[in-house]
Amino acid sequence: MIINDQGLPIAKSRYYHTPSVRDRLNDARRAEMEPDHAGLCVLDTGLIEQATKEIAELGEAVRKADRFTRDRLDDEWKSYQGALDDLLWERLERVTDAAFDSASCNITMDMPNMTEDEKIAFNKIIDALRVAYKGVTA
Repeated sequence: MIINDQGLPIAKSRYYHTPSVRDRLNDARRAEMEPDHAGLCVLDTGLIEQATKEIAELGEAVRKADRFTRDRLDDEWKSYQGALDDLLWERLERVTDAAFDSASCNITMDMPNMTEDEKIAFNKIIDALRVAYKGVTA
C-alpha cells in the first residue's frame, strides 16, 4: 500500500486515484477561471501551503539535477508554479474588483469563501479607497 506524507493511503487504479496536490491545484484553478462563476470558489486551506512546499522541493530538485533531466524538471516546475500563480492572481483580481465596487458604491459586500489573508486585503483596500473617495468629494 502506498501512503502519503500524512499517513493516509493513496488509492490508485485505472478507475480512481486519490488526487495529488497538483491535481487539486489544477481543479481549483479551472473552477476559479470559469467565466460564469461570480464569487470565489471554496479553497482548501492547506492547498496553497502544500503546493508552495512541493514547488520549493521541485525547484531544489531542478538545481541538483544533471543536465539531461534538468530541462524536464524545469518545465514541470514552471508549469506547477504557473498554475499556482494563475489561481492566486484570479482570486486577487476578484477580491480587488469586489473591494472597488464596495468602496465606490458605499455598500458592504459579502464575499464568501475568502481566506483570512484575502479578507484582510479586502478590508484594507476598501478602507484606502474610501479615504481616497472622501478626499475627492470633500
